[in-house]
This record gives sequence, structure tokens and C-alpha cells, in this order.
Amino acid sequence: MIEGLHANTVLSLGLDGALGLFFSIILQEFSHALVARLCDDPISGITLFIFGGVAEMQEGSPRAKSEFLMAIARPIVS
Repeated sequence: MIEGLHANTVLSLGLDGALGLFFSIILQEFSHALVARLCDDPISGITLFIFGGVAEMQEGSPRAKSEFLMAIARPIVS
């Protein structure tokens, strides 16, 4: 227990941090999928892991521009 903080406050801070991490991962993977759709590259799904995720493309993009835009989507969202 952290000195000076009530147990409910500590629990609330922990839950807020976990939810923030979860939603930031989802938002980052959705940004990859959105950029891929805007570039007409098909996405077959999104797989979430405990500390990250993968936007699964059906095939690699033939254009370097769309690969670049998908690569920078995550840092821009962060």
C-alpha cells in the first residue's frame, strides 16, 4: 500500500492505467487498419496481445508510400 493513499484510490489508479494501456493499443492498431483501408490494402484482422497487437494484412502492400504511411501511423497516434 502506498502511504497516504486510500485503498480505493490505489485500485482506481491501477485500473485506469490498465484501461489506458489497453485502449492505446487498440487505437494504435485501428490506426494501422484505417491507413491500410485508405490505401486500398486489405486487412484480414487485428490480433491483440498483452502489450501490443498486429494488424494482419492479407498480402504486403505493393506501394512503398502506403507501407510508409502505415509505419508512421502508430507514432502519430501515440
